[in-house]
Amino acid sequence: MEDAKEFKMEWIMKIVARDLVYNILFINFWAFYVDWNASTHDNLNDVRFIKENPSRSSYWREVPNTISTILFGSLFECLALNWYANGVVTNYYMNHWEHPWWSFFWIGCMSSWRDGHFFVIHRMMHPWNTADSKYFIVRCIPDVGQFLFKYGHSLHHLSENTTIWSG
Repeated sequence: MEDAKEFKMEWIMKIVARDLVYNILFINFWAFYVDWNASTHDNLNDVRFIKENPSRSSYWREVPNTISTILFGSLFECLALNWYANGVVTNYYMNHWEHPWWSFFWIGCMSSWRDGHFFVIHRMMHPWNTADSKYFIVRCIPDVGQFLFKYGHSLHHLSENTTIWSG
């Protein structure tokens, strides 16, 4: 934590390298196992929505998008570490046994929180259709979802035959 008090390339690049190496190795392992390994592909065909392998062009379209997502995750991790180290964020504890009931509570609730959070955030990146509302106050709200979809989230919807790199 002491290193994170200042933004220095040494610790930042360790985080970026760790995230890239881990994710790319993990993603490529599953890409080979699920999509390109003939024996696995035949065994999984019964449970796949789309039976044929995704095209190579879809892989190469999705690789840079996924790598940029990994890099943004690393950026947020670096910011969080810096904020924790400098006392900007103080509502955390490092030893889970200091507050075991809270720790078990959050561990138990994490999947519900994650699912709800994912749904809300994902839905907010789709058009809100505020202009079509029968309520005047709602029609006054700009359709931020339309903007987010057009300039970012629509890339996600180009993946008709999703792959391991579609993240």
